[in-house]
Amino acid sequence: MISAQPRRPAAAVFLTLAVIALSIFSPVAPAADAHDQVALTVPADGANVDLAPAEIAITFTDDILEVGAIVMVVDTEEKNWAEGDMRLDGPQATQPVAADLPDGAYDVRWRVVSADGHPVSGAFAFTVGAAAQPRSQSTAGATAAPDPSGEATSAASEETADGTGLSVVAVGLFGAFGGLAAVALFIAWRARRRGNP
Repeated sequence: MISAQPRRPAAAVFLTLAVIALSIFSPVAPAADAHDQVALTVPADGANVDLAPAEIAITFTDDILEVGAIVMVVDTEEKNWAEGDMRLDGPQATQPVAADLPDGAYDVRWRVVSADGHPVSGAFAFTVGAAAQPRSQSTAGATAAPDPSGEATSAASEETADGTGLSVVAVGLFGAFGGLAAVALFIAWRARRRGNP
């Protein structure tokens, strides 16, 4: 009867650790880390169009936040042909292009804030008229690159759009889990010492 008393705090700590472990490693948890991805672009990545588009449209897999969004249409000399205000409508970002856009190869560089609050960025390419091949291919969904304006972004806040990599929250939870495990071991050690004088 006497030796059962010290074990109660240790049992409570172990129960808490089990609940935290289940919440961290539950199959539902990774879904919260998924970021918006590009579902469709107009023009399509790698497309060659006869006439210069009046605007660039990027459709994402979920609504994007109306903050910090930017789309640039850059030629081989790094001149930006985006002109006017970008329109955001749910999951779609639409950027008007200068009316005198000449034939040539263009990179569309974009950066938006995902529905979960994380910035995501990427690029895709297209050509107008009988021009050379696009400079970049199949990078429409790529992220964790410097933002389109050329400023460096924080590695802690910007993650890949496919949800890979550990978020700051996950790292914090693992740290908390490790701390609780250390406390539980200490309590168990003290309980054993009291039970065996």
